[in-house]
This record gives sequence, structure tokens and C-alpha cells, in this order.
Amino acid sequence: MEQFTCVIIGAARNIAIHLPQTLHKMNKLAALWKESAIVIAENGSTDDTKSMLKIFKSTDESRIHILELDAEANEIPARTVRLALVRNRLLEFIHTHPAYSSYDYILMVDMDGVLDMFSPESLQTLVSNPKQAHWDAAFANTTGRYYDIWALRSKAFNIPFDCWDLHRHMQIHFRVTPEFAKEAAIKKFQVKIPASKPWIPVESAFGGLGLYRLSKTVGCVYDGTMRECSCRTMIADLEPNMCFPYTCEHVSFHKDMIEKNGAKLFIVPSIQVKSQDEHL
Repeated sequence: MEQFTCVIIGAARNIAIHLPQTLHKMNKLAALWKESAIVIAENGSTDDTKSMLKIFKSTDESRIHILELDAEANEIPARTVRLALVRNRLLEFIHTHPAYSSYDYILMVDMDGVLDMFSPESLQTLVSNPKQAHWDAAFANTTGRYYDIWALRSKAFNIPFDCWDLHRHMQIHFRVTPEFAKEAAIKKFQVKIPASKPWIPVESAFGGLGLYRLSKTVGCVYDGTMRECSCRTMIADLEPNMCFPYTCEHVSFHKDMIEKNGAKLFIVPSIQVKSQDEHL
């Protein structure tokens, strides 16, 4: 990894309780590369997040950047739409920066505790792997059951659909309970992925950490709104205009990477972050 460059990015909102450990891990991740920078976008925090990030930036003003997005993001009530704006601003900062726009990689991380049990050195398997030339985005597995089904689209998992949209349609179309719909659309896919399992091809994923070949992200955009129903392949004669209005913002971005830049995406089971049990 010492021969490559990387920008480490994340979105921060009311995560003060997680910041000491998360920022420590981000610094350790930054130290693995030939050159690196850390860019964090913050908006709307009402705890100590803002002040803690200000102190963090003061430790290395040239390498650490904090984007303050209150004026834009705070006006957006829908979480996925707000996150899409925040992630797009992070990308814009990188793609227009005189130095960072030519870096090799972008490492996007969630900052809400998923890095607590993460070994930064495990990323060595990605950039030193013989398959290096054949992947463009690599996503983490989790220590427990894989939780992030909303971001997941994969023929390997038989998930071509938006899980929360399917959850909604099942209740309307089949008159099932929310609990039954959640089991069928989400929980049954939240399985434990053994660390020894081979890389899994996906059309979208995240799971708290994604390493991207920066050149494959050019022209790609996050969008947290539902543009077309993905459940029509699962349920015939769907009720019109009954789709869930929002979707995971990662899906549109990864769709752009594939369609515009021919990107190849994988979950790497041996790279594990902390399981988010509240989503199981």
C-alpha cells in the first residue's frame, strides 16, 4: 500500500460517542498509504461532534479537511436524500482538488462505530492481491450477520430489489404483517458470511466500508430517491404509486460506476467491520 495514494472520507452527524475510536482508526488507515488525506463532511450535529472534529483538524491542517454542510443538508428531512447530498459534496471536493483528484483510491467509511473492531492492515489483501487489476470497488463483510441489505444488489445473493420497497409492497399486495414482510424481504438475507468465502460479485453493497478506485467514480452520483420500482420482477400487478419513496443512496452511485465506467464490485469476506446489531 506504500506505493499508492488514498483519500479517506466519511459523513458525521451526532456521533461524538464514537469519534475517539473512529478518528484513531482513520489516522491508522491514513498511515498505510504513500500519501493520504482525510475528508469528513459534518452536518446538523447537536452533540460534541463539531467541536471534536475541529480539534481533530487542528492536529494536521494540511491533511485533514472538515466540510461544514449545515446550510445545505439541514434543510433536507429525508435521511437518504440528505446523505446523498453529503456524499456528493465529498466526491466533488475530491474530484476538483488539485492534488486529490489524481489519487489512486477513495476509502469511504461509516463513522458510527463500525471501525471499532476493524484491522486497518486487512486492506493490504486488496491492493497487494493478484486480482488487483480486476476489481474497482471492494466492500467489507461484518463480524456477525451481514446487516446492510438495503445497499445490497447482487445476483449471487438473489437480491435484485430494494428490500424496504419489497417490504412495503408485500404488505399492500399480499396483506401480510410488517413482521412477516421484514422476515421475507430483509432478515432471511442477513446471513453470516464466513471470512474464508471467496470474493462475492455484487452490483451494489456497502456494509460500513468501501475502497474505490478513484478513476471509476468520475461522473457518478448518489441519489437517495426511488426512481423506478425494482420489485416488478418479484410481484406481478403491483399497486400503482405505492413504492417506498426513498432508497439507499449507494445503489445509484454503484449503478453509475458500472454503467458509465465499467466498474467491477465485490464484497471481500475476509475484511470485517463491527456488526451493527441494531439493524438485524
